[in-house]
Amino acid sequence: MSIFIRNILIFNWCCIYWLACNTQKVNTSIINQENNQAVVVDTTAHQEELERQQLQLAGLKTFVESTSFSAVISNILIETKSDRGEDFHIVKAQVEQLFRGTTDEYIEFELYTEPGESVYFDKRVLIFLCQQNEQLFWAGTGSVFPATEVFITQAKNTVEKLPDSSASFCD
Repeated sequence: MSIFIRNILIFNWCCIYWLACNTQKVNTSIINQENNQAVVVDTTAHQEELERQQLQLAGLKTFVESTSFSAVISNILIETKSDRGEDFHIVKAQVEQLFRGTTDEYIEFELYTEPGESVYFDKRVLIFLCQQNEQLFWAGTGSVFPATEVFITQAKNTVEKLPDSSASFCD
């Protein structure tokens, strides 16, 4: 294949890919230059993932602003007990990175649920809790996020801009 034709194919591939990525709800195929086979690019799923991540980042910002404790935790252990028609879960975890609040190397807090409702955390998460003195307590559904670079960076940047007194979910 001549260099001229190859460059035209590369240019066409770039144009198709750019259009696919910048047009919502479009799936397209592109030619893989190494093996000349068509590859389907699912830009719909990519766009939906970006939209979902933007909503999660907005929620994360709200939790940073509205809670008094935020950290990346790991080595999470959950012990479940039942009492008077409620389940309560004692959560113990190692603090990897603290953004807001005070703590030792490990934290412990209780989380209450309906009977039979399970509690699950990924291996490593970014969590937002309320803190009064040394006592930590659950801030509610939605206060746990993936401990990815994007979410950790958003948490750090938001904490840096906050006054110490903001924690409306915890009041």
